[in-house]
Amino acid sequence: MEVRLAKNSGFCFGVKRAIKIAQDEAYRRKEKLVTIGPIIHNPQVVQRLEKIDVFSVNDLAEIKNTPAIIRSHGISKEAKLELKKKLIDVIDATCPYVSKLQSMGEKLSKEGYYIVVLGNKEHPEVLALISYLSGKYLVVEGPEEIIDLKAKKVALISQTTQTYEVFEKIVKKLLDTTFELHIVNTICSATTIRQDSTRLLAMDSNLMIIIGGKMSSNTKMLAKISQEYAETHHIETAKELDNAWFTNKNRIGISAGASTPDDLIIDVYNKIINISGSQLVVNSISEIPVFKEETR
Repeated sequence: MEVRLAKNSGFCFGVKRAIKIAQDEAYRRKEKLVTIGPIIHNPQVVQRLEKIDVFSVNDLAEIKNTPAIIRSHGISKEAKLELKKKLIDVIDATCPYVSKLQSMGEKLSKEGYYIVVLGNKEHPEVLALISYLSGKYLVVEGPEEIIDLKAKKVALISQTTQTYEVFEKIVKKLLDTTFELHIVNTICSATTIRQDSTRLLAMDSNLMIIIGGKMSSNTKMLAKISQEYAETHHIETAKELDNAWFTNKNRIGISAGASTPDDLIIDVYNKIINISGSQLVVNSISEIPVFKEETR
């Protein structure tokens, strides 16, 4: 059994930054801290932060005289104002790419553009983004949702974890419906790199294991891409692996979302090779074979 890891799997810059901010502030302040919503979409990381007194809350009413960390996905403009009114000490761990998206959306909206957002309507990043839009907007998950759009000036932006392929399809659809189209590709480069690496590995595998939080948008997108080419299972931890999946499978691929820590990837790899009968155990990501396109 050959087991390979997709390039660029695991933590991205924005996630690493958010976790480091939370850890550094916890050790420096030595007091309870809260994050507004989970700091990233990985329950195992959230549980680890609780051990150093960093807890997730979903309701601003729960925050009273406790320093608050803005999660990597950002929060709404209204929530920031409420925290300011409550004189809460705020630590901003919003991913810089998400902050840039918010600024861009706000600017284009003020300039009179009808904003079309490619994204998951219920995702916290999108919910935060639309709070910065002062004019009309539409959130879509695909080109089929753009129906009877009547606006002379349209600007297209995207949730940072969407796919370029869908973004491109929406561009083509909008070109037929509006006089002026302003396109800003706000899909994070780390997202695109992970999607491309996963796709290439899936094309050369007969079973793919995608590791990451079940609520993680970018991880779910990796699983969606992967299943176009190979049998795919999205798991959070090695405990979810089923020996039956590996029957008659000889090329196994592993990929992980941008909010998945290295140790979870290592655990999954070790369990898979154990299922294959190997007694080998790796202790670092660098020891796991990485898929190279030229090996196909």
